[in-house]
Amino acid sequence: METSNPAMEEVPNLEVLEQLELLARPMKGAMPLRKEITLMREKVLDLARRIKETKDSELVEVHVQLLSGTILGSWALPRQSKVSDVMDRVSDIAEEGKAVSKLVFGDILDEDSTLEGCGIDEGDVLTVTFQPCAFRVTGAGAMEVNGYYAKSERVQNGAPVFINKNGIILFKYIMRRGTPYWYFTKDGHPADDSKGDYYRVQTDAASPPTDGWNTKSCPLGTGTCPAVQPMDVEYKPSPPPNGAVATDEADNLDLF
Repeated sequence: METSNPAMEEVPNLEVLEQLELLARPMKGAMPLRKEITLMREKVLDLARRIKETKDSELVEVHVQLLSGTILGSWALPRQSKVSDVMDRVSDIAEEGKAVSKLVFGDILDEDSTLEGCGIDEGDVLTVTFQPCAFRVTGAGAMEVNGYYAKSERVQNGAPVFINKNGIILFKYIMRRGTPYWYFTKDGHPADDSKGDYYRVQTDAASPPTDGWNTKSCPLGTGTCPAVQPMDVEYKPSPPPNGAVATDEADNLDLF
Protein backbone atom coordinates (compact mmCIF):
# COMPACT_ATOMS: atom_id res chain seq x y z
CA MET A 1 0.00 0.00 0.00
CA GLU A 2 1.34 3.41 -0.92
CA THR A 3 1.88 5.86 1.91
CA SER A 4 1.23 9.53 1.37
CA ASN A 5 3.60 12.29 2.31
CA PRO A 6 1.65 14.57 4.71
CA ALA A 7 3.77 17.54 3.66
CA MET A 8 2.66 17.12 0.05
CA GLU A 9 -1.04 16.29 0.50
CA GLU A 10 -2.02 19.82 -0.41
CA VAL A 11 -0.11 21.37 -3.29
CA PRO A 12 -0.60 25.15 -3.72
CA ASN A 13 -2.81 25.88 -6.72
CA LEU A 14 -2.24 28.39 -9.48
CA GLU A 15 -4.30 31.02 -7.68
CA VAL A 16 -1.69 31.16 -4.92
CA LEU A 17 1.06 31.63 -7.49
CA GLU A 18 -0.90 34.40 -9.18
CA GLN A 19 -1.20 36.17 -5.84
CA LEU A 20 2.54 35.84 -5.27
CA GLU A 21 3.15 37.37 -8.70
CA LEU A 22 1.83 40.63 -7.23
CA LEU A 23 4.95 40.78 -5.08
CA ALA A 24 7.09 40.97 -8.23
CA ARG A 25 5.49 44.23 -9.32
CA PRO A 26 7.54 47.35 -8.57
CA MET A 27 6.30 49.60 -5.78
CA LYS A 28 6.00 53.31 -6.46
CA GLY A 29 5.86 56.13 -3.94
CA ALA A 30 3.92 56.02 -0.72
CA MET A 31 1.55 53.29 -1.84
CA PRO A 32 -0.78 51.53 0.63
CA LEU A 33 0.52 48.46 2.47
CA ARG A 34 4.11 49.21 1.42
CA LYS A 35 5.57 47.88 4.71
CA GLU A 36 3.38 44.79 4.57
CA ILE A 37 4.46 44.04 0.98
CA THR A 38 8.13 44.47 1.89
CA LEU A 39 7.76 42.04 4.79
CA MET A 40 5.90 39.55 2.60
CA ARG A 41 8.65 39.71 -0.02
CA GLU A 42 11.27 38.88 2.60
CA LYS A 43 9.23 35.90 3.79
CA VAL A 44 8.73 34.63 0.24
CA LEU A 45 12.45 34.99 -0.54
CA ASP A 46 13.29 33.03 2.61
CA LEU A 47 10.78 30.37 1.59
CA ALA A 48 12.32 30.20 -1.89
CA ARG A 49 15.75 29.70 -0.33
CA ARG A 50 14.45 26.84 1.82
CA ILE A 51 12.65 25.27 -1.13
CA LYS A 52 15.90 25.28 -3.12
CA GLU A 53 17.85 23.74 -0.21
CA THR A 54 15.23 21.02 0.12
CA LYS A 55 15.19 20.35 -3.60
CA ASP A 56 18.99 20.17 -3.82
CA SER A 57 19.14 17.69 -0.93
CA GLU A 58 16.51 15.36 -2.37
CA LEU A 59 17.74 12.08 -3.80
CA VAL A 60 16.64 10.91 -7.23
CA GLU A 61 16.97 7.28 -8.28
CA VAL A 62 18.76 6.98 -11.61
CA HIS A 63 18.90 3.76 -13.62
CA VAL A 64 21.70 2.95 -16.05
CA GLN A 65 21.17 0.50 -18.88
CA LEU A 66 23.27 -1.12 -21.58
CA LEU A 67 22.52 -0.55 -25.27
CA SER A 68 20.64 -3.86 -25.16
CA GLY A 69 18.20 -2.38 -22.64
CA THR A 70 19.49 -4.49 -19.74
CA ILE A 71 19.59 -2.48 -16.52
CA LEU A 72 23.16 -2.45 -15.27
CA GLY A 73 22.51 -0.69 -11.96
CA SER A 74 20.51 1.92 -10.08
CA TRP A 75 21.73 4.64 -7.72
CA ALA A 76 20.04 7.25 -5.53
CA LEU A 77 21.96 10.51 -5.88
CA PRO A 78 21.42 14.19 -4.97
CA ARG A 79 20.08 16.32 -7.81
CA GLN A 80 23.28 18.37 -7.80
CA SER A 81 25.45 15.30 -8.40
CA LYS A 82 27.50 15.48 -11.57
CA VAL A 83 27.26 13.11 -14.50
CA SER A 84 30.82 12.08 -13.63
CA ASP A 85 29.51 10.80 -10.26
CA VAL A 86 27.23 8.38 -12.11
CA MET A 87 30.11 7.37 -14.39
CA ASP A 88 32.26 6.60 -11.34
CA ARG A 89 29.60 4.27 -9.95
CA VAL A 90 29.21 2.50 -13.27
CA SER A 91 33.00 2.15 -13.52
CA ASP A 92 33.04 0.34 -10.17
CA ILE A 93 30.90 -2.48 -11.60
CA ALA A 94 32.20 -2.44 -15.18
CA GLU A 95 33.64 -5.54 -16.76
CA GLU A 96 37.37 -5.85 -16.19
CA GLY A 97 39.33 -4.12 -18.91
CA LYS A 98 36.40 -1.92 -19.95
CA ALA A 99 35.95 1.79 -19.24
CA VAL A 100 32.88 4.01 -19.40
CA SER A 101 32.92 5.86 -22.70
CA LYS A 102 29.78 8.00 -22.38
CA LEU A 103 26.36 8.32 -20.81
CA VAL A 104 23.38 9.20 -22.97
CA PHE A 105 20.05 10.73 -21.98
CA GLY A 106 18.61 11.92 -25.26
CA ASP A 107 22.02 13.45 -26.02
CA ILE A 108 25.53 12.59 -24.87
CA LEU A 109 25.91 14.00 -21.36
CA ASP A 110 28.71 16.36 -20.34
CA GLU A 111 30.64 14.86 -17.42
CA ASP A 112 30.71 18.19 -15.58
CA SER A 113 26.96 18.83 -15.83
CA THR A 114 24.63 18.17 -12.89
CA LEU A 115 21.76 15.71 -13.02
CA GLU A 116 19.33 18.58 -12.53
CA GLY A 117 21.02 20.60 -15.27
CA CYS A 118 20.54 17.68 -17.67
CA GLY A 119 16.86 17.41 -16.79
CA ILE A 120 17.35 14.04 -15.10
CA ASP A 121 14.72 13.24 -12.45
CA GLU A 122 13.39 10.34 -10.38
CA GLY A 123 13.31 7.04 -12.27
CA ASP A 124 15.00 8.28 -15.43
CA VAL A 125 17.12 5.80 -17.39
CA LEU A 126 20.54 6.63 -18.81
CA THR A 127 22.31 4.53 -21.42
CA VAL A 128 25.99 3.72 -21.02
CA THR A 129 28.55 2.75 -23.63
CA PHE A 130 31.93 1.23 -22.88
CA GLN A 131 35.29 1.21 -24.59
CA PRO A 132 38.15 -1.29 -24.18
CA CYS A 133 41.01 -0.03 -22.05
CA ALA A 134 44.29 0.63 -23.81
CA PHE A 135 46.70 -0.34 -21.03
CA ARG A 136 46.89 -2.31 -17.83
CA VAL A 137 49.39 -1.00 -15.27
CA THR A 138 50.73 -3.20 -12.48
CA GLY A 139 53.48 -3.24 -9.89
CA ALA A 140 53.48 0.45 -8.95
CA GLY A 141 54.28 1.15 -5.31
CA ALA A 142 51.74 3.99 -5.42
CA MET A 143 48.65 1.78 -5.63
CA GLU A 144 46.41 4.41 -7.25
CA VAL A 145 48.61 4.28 -10.35
CA ASN A 146 47.77 0.61 -10.95
CA GLY A 147 44.74 -0.46 -12.95
CA TYR A 148 43.29 -0.08 -16.41
CA TYR A 149 43.81 3.04 -18.52
CA ALA A 150 41.35 4.15 -21.17
CA LYS A 151 42.04 6.57 -23.98
CA SER A 152 40.53 9.99 -23.29
CA GLU A 153 39.54 12.61 -25.85
CA ARG A 154 42.57 14.69 -24.91
CA VAL A 155 45.79 14.84 -26.92
CA GLN A 156 49.09 16.22 -25.65
CA ASN A 157 52.28 16.60 -27.66
CA GLY A 158 50.82 14.51 -30.46
CA ALA A 159 49.90 11.54 -28.25
CA PRO A 160 46.62 10.51 -26.60
CA VAL A 161 46.15 11.06 -22.89
CA PHE A 162 45.07 7.93 -20.97
CA ILE A 163 43.29 7.87 -17.62
CA ASN A 164 42.37 5.30 -14.97
CA LYS A 165 39.39 5.33 -12.63
CA ASN A 166 41.53 6.74 -9.80
CA GLY A 167 42.10 9.96 -11.72
CA ILE A 168 45.69 9.22 -12.73
CA ILE A 169 46.69 10.16 -16.27
CA LEU A 170 49.35 8.66 -18.50
CA PHE A 171 50.58 11.23 -20.99
CA LYS A 172 53.48 12.46 -23.08
CA TYR A 173 55.30 15.62 -22.03
CA ILE A 174 58.14 17.55 -23.66
CA MET A 175 60.50 19.58 -21.52
CA ARG A 176 61.43 23.17 -22.38
CA ARG A 177 64.72 21.96 -23.82
CA GLY A 178 62.86 19.46 -26.00
CA THR A 179 63.49 16.26 -24.04
CA PRO A 180 60.43 13.95 -24.31
CA TYR A 181 58.96 11.91 -21.44
CA TRP A 182 55.94 9.82 -20.59
CA TYR A 183 54.45 10.55 -17.15
CA PHE A 184 52.01 9.19 -14.61
CA THR A 185 50.43 12.26 -12.99
CA LYS A 186 47.35 13.31 -11.04
CA ASP A 187 44.68 14.49 -13.45
CA GLY A 188 44.09 18.23 -13.23
CA HIS A 189 47.58 18.96 -11.95
CA PRO A 190 49.60 21.43 -14.08
CA ALA A 191 51.80 19.50 -16.50
CA ASP A 192 54.78 21.78 -15.81
CA ASP A 193 54.62 21.25 -12.03
CA SER A 194 56.21 18.05 -10.73
CA LYS A 195 54.22 18.02 -7.46
CA GLY A 196 51.53 15.82 -9.02
CA ASP A 197 53.93 13.36 -10.66
CA TYR A 198 54.32 9.67 -9.73
CA TYR A 199 56.62 8.09 -12.33
CA ARG A 200 58.24 9.03 -15.62
CA VAL A 201 60.44 7.65 -18.36
CA GLN A 202 62.50 9.49 -20.96
CA THR A 203 61.45 8.39 -24.45
CA ASP A 204 60.11 9.83 -27.70
CA ALA A 205 57.98 6.73 -28.34
CA ALA A 206 54.46 7.26 -29.67
CA SER A 207 53.06 5.09 -26.87
CA PRO A 208 54.25 4.49 -23.30
CA PRO A 209 56.99 1.88 -22.89
CA THR A 210 56.44 -1.34 -20.97
CA ASP A 211 59.10 -0.61 -18.38
CA GLY A 212 62.10 1.61 -17.64
CA TRP A 213 60.04 3.91 -15.40
CA ASN A 214 61.61 5.81 -12.49
CA THR A 215 60.67 8.22 -9.70
CA LYS A 216 63.25 10.94 -10.31
CA SER A 217 61.72 14.40 -9.76
CA CYS A 218 58.37 12.70 -9.04
CA PRO A 219 57.42 13.44 -5.41
CA LEU A 220 54.43 11.07 -5.34
CA GLY A 221 56.28 8.06 -6.69
CA THR A 222 56.94 5.41 -4.05
CA GLY A 223 58.19 1.83 -3.92
CA THR A 224 58.50 -0.20 -7.08
CA CYS A 225 57.98 1.30 -10.51
CA PRO A 226 55.09 0.27 -12.77
CA ALA A 227 54.95 -2.06 -15.72
CA VAL A 228 52.68 -1.09 -18.63
CA GLN A 229 50.90 -3.83 -20.55
CA PRO A 230 49.06 -2.90 -23.80
CA MET A 231 45.49 -4.21 -23.94
CA ASP A 232 44.58 -2.89 -27.39
CA VAL A 233 46.33 -3.87 -30.62
CA GLU A 234 46.24 -0.18 -31.59
CA TYR A 235 48.91 0.48 -28.99
CA LYS A 236 51.84 -1.79 -29.71
CA PRO A 237 54.24 -2.03 -26.80
CA SER A 238 57.13 0.41 -27.04
CA PRO A 239 60.43 -1.08 -25.89
CA PRO A 240 62.07 0.46 -22.86
CA PRO A 241 64.33 3.30 -23.98
CA ASN A 242 68.08 2.86 -23.92
CA GLY A 243 69.53 4.15 -20.69
CA ALA A 244 66.11 4.78 -19.14
CA VAL A 245 67.34 5.01 -15.59
CA ALA A 246 66.72 7.45 -12.80
CA THR A 247 69.94 9.40 -13.39
CA ASP A 248 70.28 9.98 -17.15
CA GLU A 249 72.42 12.99 -17.99
CA ALA A 250 69.87 14.73 -20.20
CA ASP A 251 67.64 14.86 -17.17
CA ASN A 252 69.91 17.28 -15.40
CA LEU A 253 69.59 19.89 -18.18
CA ASP A 254 65.80 20.02 -18.23
CA LEU A 255 63.79 22.77 -16.64
CA PHE A 256 60.16 22.15 -15.69
